[in-house]
Amino acid sequence: MGKAREGLSLAEEADSLAHASGDAVQEAKVAQRLGSLWMHMGRHEEALSFYTRSLDLARAAGDRSLEGQVIGAVGMCCQGLRRFDEARQHYELYLDSSRAEGSKSGETTAIGNLGSVLLDAERYDEALPYLEKYLKLSREAGFRLAEAYATGGLGLLSLVLGRGEEALAYLERCLRLSREI
Repeated sequence: MGKAREGLSLAEEADSLAHASGDAVQEAKVAQRLGSLWMHMGRHEEALSFYTRSLDLARAAGDRSLEGQVIGAVGMCCQGLRRFDEARQHYELYLDSSRAEGSKSGETTAIGNLGSVLLDAERYDEALPYLEKYLKLSREAGFRLAEAYATGGLGLLSLVLGRGEEALAYLERCLRLSREI
């Protein structure tokens, strides 16, 4: 925690400087980074506060790309807080934003996040098409880490649904991919 606290202290100083500069985009980026630091420390409520501020600033500045990124981060934060419906709404907004920006990596991530939150919410029938699409898109784009996540998610889903052989195949593929990365 020592390094994280040190990083947090530096980020808070940068936040003050960004605010004083009057540059809303830079302030939004710093607030987003502070949110990420709090998330990594497991402090989701604090993270959500910074992400919300970042989102407001990005919107005020008209930075659609940054807004989309922060919307996805808010979704992850809500998922960590087990506020699954709220997380899903943010992931859907992130998906729309990514498509509007033409970001294939953003679209792939948003679809994976939707599958993940539905899996966490035990809405298995709804999670399956997202996880399958996540796997397809990640393979097409050559996103190996995303492919590993997708196969892992499908493995867990298959396990929960009692499809042992299918689960094993997915999880072995996930393990192979993880070792290759």
